[in-house]
Parts: sequence; structure tokens; C-alpha cells
Amino acid sequence: MGSGVQPQGMEWPEPLSEPLDAQPYPDEALPGILRDAARQAQAFVQAPMALVACSALSTLSLAAQGLANVRRDHQLVGPISLYLLAVADSGERKTTSDAHLLPGAARLGSRAAAGDVTGDREARSGHGGV
Repeated sequence: MGSGVQPQGMEWPEPLSEPLDAQPYPDEALPGILRDAARQAQAFVQAPMALVACSALSTLSLAAQGLANVRRDHQLVGPISLYLLAVADSGERKTTSDAHLLPGAARLGSRAAAGDVTGDREARSGHGGV
């Protein structure tokens, strides 16, 4: 593992994981609009679906953080969020996947800051005011 000279008395660290046989990502388990966005992004960026789905879920979490809080007990309240880790080799399009999906979250964030989040939801659902 690695190149160069190994310092005397030091051993290379053990790998964090072993290569695994890739299993198909269950993209059909994603909610409809998120599944469609992930499939379109995957077709465009040509990255593995698992990586694109990770980017899509991260983007969704980022977009939703400012919209609601979760109460974990009577004192611990914080924004809804996900913590995701994408492990992939260099060149597997991690940045490309994020860059393809993140502009939608940025637009939503700008509209939320302007107070225009509910209008879009109502337009998509076909409902006016409640």
C-alpha cells in the first residue's frame, strides 16, 4: 500500500474496508420526485446510482434543514438533517454528482430566505391555500 519509503518501525495502516461486490442500489425505494431526480442525474453524470442517490439525499437534507426542527427530548432541538459519507475512488464523479444536484437546493434556499417556499409546494400539489 502506498509508495515511497516506509519509516523504520512503522507499519502501513490496515484498509478501512475490503473491496466488495457491488450490489444494485435500490433506487426504487426513494420517494418519486427524488427517485426521478436521481435517475436523471445518474444518466447525465454517468456515476454509480449509489453515489448519485447519496448526493440527492444530501441535497434534500440541505434544502430541508431550515424548514423544520426535530425535538430529541425536552432540551435537545435542532434542524432535521442527515449525515452521509460517500466513499469512492478519485474520478468516480463525487463532485460532479453534487454539483449537478446542489443548484436546486440553492434555488430553494434563496426562495426560502425570500419567504416563497409554500407557493411552490402548493403549485406542485394542485392545492391553493389550506
